[in-house]
Amino acid sequence: MVKAIFFDVDGTLLRFNEETIPDSILDSLRCLKNSGIKVFVASGRSYAQIKRVTDFPFDGFVASNGAVGIDAGGKVLYKSSIPYIDLFNLVQYLESRPSAFCVSYMTEEGVFANDINELLKHHYSLIHIPLPEKRPLLELLRSKVFQLTAYITPEQEKTIIDNIMVNCVATRWHDDFADINNQRYNKATGVAFWLRYYGIGKRDTMAFGDGGNDIEMLKYVKYGVAMGNARQEVKDIAYHVTAEVDEQGVVQALKYFNLLQEEDGLITL
Repeated sequence: MVKAIFFDVDGTLLRFNEETIPDSILDSLRCLKNSGIKVFVASGRSYAQIKRVTDFPFDGFVASNGAVGIDAGGKVLYKSSIPYIDLFNLVQYLESRPSAFCVSYMTEEGVFANDINELLKHHYSLIHIPLPEKRPLLELLRSKVFQLTAYITPEQEKTIIDNIMVNCVATRWHDDFADINNQRYNKATGVAFWLRYYGIGKRDTMAFGDGGNDIEMLKYVKYGVAMGNARQEVKDIAYHVTAEVDEQGVVQALKYFNLLQEEDGLITL
């Protein structure tokens, strides 16, 4: 019996050409909540960025790819930052290579970047959020950083993770950039936190996602559902592959698992 469902946002609940979650998805989430199923967001976005696209009363939030957990009222219940030594190493690396690449990063104060290039602009336009404030590279060392996004190639990513930020892990949901987080935390550890918090067993869980940052979460829950628009490596590990986000993939999967029914044109439980 499914008691908790975790949803990625971009490419799962939210189409890339839209700025808010469609009413059809929100109606489905309300039906789930009305039946007693707890619903959560698990996103690479910060909490503030999640709230830009919906004010739906989720039961909890896994933000910054699992680095931060926030309850329904907006209270931070746990947070994990990138180790300082990794940030220090990155700053040294970039100072010796000023044109290497640009990074954006999430802190308690907001989201910032050492530079604003075309890859970063495309990323932020894709998910319809304001560009980060540009700050000097050394500012990266003055705050706790929960997540860093590096606009790098897969080859550069390997160099950074293997030699510079060795206590971190990189995941991708787009070819242009990689999200970098403390290797001890990911969306799966965020899911585990909420299961302990509410006393729900892993056998009673489901999750939806489409990106590389969703893989650990989809493997962790009982029913991991990959969107039809997911990267192939995500589909390969999923329990079930549904339709694309543009084809109401979330709603189709919920019906497939008999969590939603359609009666008289209305989605009900």
